[in-house]
Amino acid sequence: MSSGKAHPKAFEPSVLTMSIGTSLLGAIIGLELITRVGITPNTSIIGALIAIGVGLIPISIFRGFRDIYRQNLVQTAISAATFTAANVCLLAIGIPWLLGYKELVLPFLIGVIIAAFIDVTTAYWIFDSEAYPASNPWPPGIATAEAIKAAAERGKRALLLLYGGIGGAALRYLGIPADVIGITFIANIWAITMFGIGLILRGYSVPLFGVDINKLYVPHGIMIGAGIASVIQIIMIIRGRRSKKESSPSSSTAPTSTETEVVAKPTVPPELLKKRLLRSLGLFIGGALVTSLATGLYTGLNAGALIGWILFAGGMALLTTLICGLSGMHAG
Repeated sequence: MSSGKAHPKAFEPSVLTMSIGTSLLGAIIGLELITRVGITPNTSIIGALIAIGVGLIPISIFRGFRDIYRQNLVQTAISAATFTAANVCLLAIGIPWLLGYKELVLPFLIGVIIAAFIDVTTAYWIFDSEAYPASNPWPPGIATAEAIKAAAERGKRALLLLYGGIGGAALRYLGIPADVIGITFIANIWAITMFGIGLILRGYSVPLFGVDINKLYVPHGIMIGAGIASVIQIIMIIRGRRSKKESSPSSSTAPTSTETEVVAKPTVPPELLKKRLLRSLGLFIGGALVTSLATGLYTGLNAGALIGWILFAGGMALLTTLICGLSGMHAG
C-alpha cells in the first residue's frame, strides 16, 4: 500500500455489509458440506472473487472493492464464518447430540464460542514465529492471495486464473474434487504425499490385504501419534532448542546480503512466543472456568475434579489450536 494512504477498516459500512453477507453465505456452505460429506471447504477464494466482481460494477459505491485490501478483508470474513459455523459450532454440538446427551448441547455451544474467540486471537499472536513462520506454504492463503493479485494485475495472470476457475468448476460438476487437486500444487510435498498414501491404503487395504484399517483404528492412532509429535516440536521451539545460535561478536565472518535475504527472521521471537502461548493458555483456562460456571458443571463435580477438568479443558484447547495450525500451514 502506498505511503500516506490509510488501510481500509473492517468496520467501514460497505466492507462490514459485504462481510456480513458473504459470512452468511460461507456459514451456509460450511454447514451444508460438513453434514453431507463431512468436510469443510475453503471459501476464502469465493469471498475474494465476490469482492472482485462487485468492484467491477460501474457504480461509485462499489468502486472501493477494487482495493485489494478490502478484498482481503472480505475473504477473511467468509473463511472465518465457514470454519466457525461448521468445524467449531456444528461439529462440537453434534458430538453430544449423537451420543444421546442432548442436555449438553448448550454447554458445548457456549464453550466453543468462547474458545473460538481465544483461538483466533492466539493465531494472530503467534503467526510468523518459529512455530508458524510466514515463509511456510499456507496453501489456502497463498491461493487466495494469488487470485487477488492476478485480478488486480489483469492481463495474462487474470486469464490463467479464469481458465483455472473454469476447469475447476467443470471438474467439480463431474464429481471430481478439483479443489484438492489445486491444493497439491501449493502445499508441502511431504504432507500431500502422506495424504495420498493414506488414501491409497484406505481404499485398497480390504481388497489387497483383507483388512479394514479403519475398523482397527489404525488411522486414529497415526493421527494421535502425529499430533503428539507436533506438540513436542512446538515445545522444543518454545524452549529455544531449535532456534539458531547468534554468532559471537568476535566472529570475523559477517553474513552476506544474500544470506540475510534468504534467512528471514521471524517477527515473533521465541521469548515472545512463549509469553503469548502462556497468555493464551491462561485465557483458555479462564474460558473453561466461565463455561463450567455458566453451564452448571460445577454442581456435579467436587472441587478437585472441577479444577482438574478446567486445567484439562484449557490445556487441550491450546494444544488443539497448535496442531490445527500446523496442519493448515503445511497442507491447508
